[in-house]
Amino acid sequence: MSDDQDAGMPAYEYQVKLSGDEFLVGMSADEFREIARIHYREAEKLLERAHEAQAEDRMHEAMLLTDLSIEQRKRAEQYELAAKGECRDPIVAEILDGLQEQREGFTPVDGQFEEQPEYTPKGRFDRALSWISRRGSGSSSR
Repeated sequence: MSDDQDAGMPAYEYQVKLSGDEFLVGMSADEFREIARIHYREAEKLLERAHEAQAEDRMHEAMLLTDLSIEQRKRAEQYELAAKGECRDPIVAEILDGLQEQREGFTPVDGQFEEQPEYTPKGRFDRALSWISRRGSGSSSR
């Protein structure tokens, strides 16, 4: 399929389930390619700044900027793969992976899940009904 044919068409769609709600996730290949281009440009800018820092003998800053540039380039490559349909949206994948790590590493604090008093909608309904009754009887006496 050519770039012209897949314009506006989702590269893929999949269901994401978060806390009982399901979401349909999908982006067009063109959107992924544009995001990849942005990341590549940012990687180039970071690399240029790293070379400037190195020229001014700020080696620690140069190494940090180089590392950031490498990570930006990796993220751009992930978006290119997503545009081809070879992997999931990197942001959604990162969020879902983070949620899974939280679930796996979760340890409840003692007493965190103690029994809560049971909610009784009947009690609230009775109070609301009596409040309305009192308001209704008070307004008719005027």
